[in-house]
Amino acid sequence: MDSKQIPFIYNKTIDNGKTDYKILFDLSNKFGDLNSFEYTNSQNEETLDICKNVNDFYGSSYSICSTANLNKLYEEANKGLYIEIIIISILTLFTIILLYFIISHFLSPLSSI
Repeated sequence: MDSKQIPFIYNKTIDNGKTDYKILFDLSNKFGDLNSFEYTNSQNEETLDICKNVNDFYGSSYSICSTANLNKLYEEANKGLYIEIIIISILTLFTIILLYFIISHFLSPLSSI
């Protein structure tokens, strides 16, 4: 966004006019450079945002902001969590079976004593 809170480069297919840039600009000034904050857009979708404000760069000021839908972030995080739970369960089961066979192998000479 430039100093008048007008975006000069953005993706129309992702945004679809959901973002109120004046509110986003005010929030970026409130939270400061490279500090993340949550913003609810005009369609009540929560987003995670982070901005960098550049002042007086060869006579111009602008802000660079990145925004992501929180629901999509939560979905991906939960998906990774489920995969991790499955992998840990399989590895735990495999370890228990392996330990059973190792212990039974090394304890088998005790039965002949």
